[in-house]
Amino acid sequence: MPATETANPQPPPSKDEEARMTFTAHLGELRQRMIRSCFAALVGFIFCYAFSNNIIELLSQPLRGLTVEPATENAAEAAVGQGVREFGGVSWTVLSPMEPFIVKIKIAAYGGIFVAFPYILYQICAFVFPGLTLTERRIVRVTLFGCMILAVCGSGMAYWLVFPYVLPVLVSWVPAFVNVQLRLNETLSIILKGIAGFGLAFQMPMVILVLVYVGILTPASLRAYRKVAIVGVCVLSAIMTPPDPVSMMLMAIPLYGLYELSLWASYAIVRRKEKAAAA
Repeated sequence: MPATETANPQPPPSKDEEARMTFTAHLGELRQRMIRSCFAALVGFIFCYAFSNNIIELLSQPLRGLTVEPATENAAEAAVGQGVREFGGVSWTVLSPMEPFIVKIKIAAYGGIFVAFPYILYQICAFVFPGLTLTERRIVRVTLFGCMILAVCGSGMAYWLVFPYVLPVLVSWVPAFVNVQLRLNETLSIILKGIAGFGLAFQMPMVILVLVYVGILTPASLRAYRKVAIVGVCVLSAIMTPPDPVSMMLMAIPLYGLYELSLWASYAIVRRKEKAAAA
C-alpha cells in the first residue's frame, strides 16, 4: 500500500502575530474611513462652489443695514460707472481679476468641510466607539451634542447679533470725506473668522465640564480662579473678534456667563460621581 501522507497542522498564531494582524486591520479601517471623509469633503466642496454666489450673499446679510453717506455728490454715480456693485448702501469692490475666484475657492473649501462635518464626525465615532465602554460612549455622545448646541449658539450670535451692530459702528468711525468701499475678500474673511471664532469660543463650558469629570478641575478651583477666568475671557475675546471694544465685550459677557453656568454644572457632575462611587 502506498504510504499516506499526514498533513501537519499549522501551529496557532502567536500573540505577537495576533497583535500585528489586529493593528493592520485597524490601519486598514482607518484608511478606509479617511478616504470616505475626504470624498465627502470633496463632494461638499463641489456643492458649495456651485452655490458660492448664494453663500456669499448669505454671508453678506449682516451688512444689509449698513449705510454710508457718499463723500461727494457724484460718488455713487462714479462707483457705478467704474463697475462697483452697491450692497446695503456700501460699495463692494475687488482689486484683481483673480480675487473673485479665490473668494469662491475659499468659500467652497470652508463650506465643504462644514457640510461634510457630520459625516466626518460619524466616521470618527465609528472608528473610536468600539474601543470604549458603554459609560464612555454615553459621555462622548453628551459631549458632542453639547458642543454642537454651543457652536450653533455662538455662530448664530455672531451672525445675527454681533456683526449687524458692530460693523456699522466700525464704519461710523470713517471721516466724512472718505469713500467707504468693502473689499470682498477681506470683508468675507472677517465675517467667517468671526462666526468661527464665536462658535469655537462657546466650547469653553464643555471643556471645563470634561476637565471636572476627569478630576483635573474642581468646583472649588473654579471659584478660586474667577479673576483669572475674567482676564482669560477678555484676552480670548480680544483675539477672536475684530479689533474694537464693542465686539470684544459682546463676546466676553456671554463667555463669562457660560463660565458661571459651568461652575454650577460642575457641582452636579461631582455629586453624580460621588453617588456612583458610593454605589
